[in-house]
Amino acid sequence: MIPIRWHRVFLVFAAVSVFIGLVDEICIWLLPPQAMRQLITGLTTGAVVMLLAYRSGSIVRFVLGKQIAAGELHDKVKAALAAIRLPRPLRYRVVLYKAKNPSAFTVSDGGMCCIFLSSAMTEGLSSGALTCVIAHECGHMLERHPRKQFIILGLLACIKATTGITIAAVFMVILAYLYMLREWEFVADRHAAKIVGGDRLVAAFKEFGVLSGEKDISRLSEFMCSHPSLNRRIAALVDGPNIPLRP
Repeated sequence: MIPIRWHRVFLVFAAVSVFIGLVDEICIWLLPPQAMRQLITGLTTGAVVMLLAYRSGSIVRFVLGKQIAAGELHDKVKAALAAIRLPRPLRYRVVLYKAKNPSAFTVSDGGMCCIFLSSAMTEGLSSGALTCVIAHECGHMLERHPRKQFIILGLLACIKATTGITIAAVFMVILAYLYMLREWEFVADRHAAKIVGGDRLVAAFKEFGVLSGEKDISRLSEFMCSHPSLNRRIAALVDGPNIPLRP
């Protein structure tokens, strides 16, 4: 679990809800046709969700629990960053936060991206494995996954608010969205393998598995997960084509 300040989460949701509610009330007052009101409200909802996802790095920092400002962990991250050679320059920042569970994720932060690393991840992994983790997150940025994500989320919110699709359709959309996220993990893994070497990435996955205590899950269980199992990711690296096993 990511430690967050729940009262700040409430403030964000309250502000968004009040804004969308005001737009809806204005539409009721100015636009008598219900179809037009629903269209305007749907477009507004989609735009708000897209903006929130576009600036999600700032929002996560706002609601996040204790962040680590400086110290040995930052030095370890800087050393890991220095060991990465990217095929093209990327604009991003790294934020360390205090947490017991090892985790890392990347989100859009306006015109750049933001990589979040937990203290458990940074402390528990070796410097080489941490380099692989950051290389994987850079793989997401090289494929512009954070940017694609805020566009997709905005469009989905707009369609949902405009058309009022059924619960069954929402469930199918969620499954498709999770499938897309799992496929993105394999894509980012391939980029990381090209950056640091496939054998180093496989070793990092195994090290992370020991640190997190993650157990293998079935393909059926993966349907409701945003990440595939470590074993499947390792198998894809070992058996996949054109993956350099030595940097």
